[in-house]
Order: sequence, then structure tokens, then C-alpha cells
Amino acid sequence: MSLPMEDFEDALVSICAEKAGVNCIVSRDEKYLQSSSPVKVVALKDFLALSPAGHAE
Repeated sequence: MSLPMEDFEDALVSICAEKAGVNCIVSRDEKYLQSSSPVKVVALKDFLALSPAGHAE
């Protein structure tokens, strides 16, 4: 399997995430956020804003 991604580690995580059937990958890596990952990559701050756990007081 190959992906048109420059970063080997990002490609590996994307392939594993796709095989595992996850909904998204959470990352702070700006380049990864803009990558062509087959699984949606979301910024940590955006994930925390959507997550019920991110609203803990």
C-alpha cells in the first residue's frame, strides 16, 4: 500500500488508522493536518472543543 504523503510516520499512522476503522486522527502537526491522509486529521484544539471531555470544569 502506498500513500502520496512525504512523511513516513504520518503515512504509517494513516494506514493503521484506516485499517483500524477509526473516525479521525488527532494531531498538532500542521503539515499532517494538511496532508492527503485517507482518514480525517483534526487539530487537537478542534477535537477538544467537540469532545464532551474537553468541556470538563
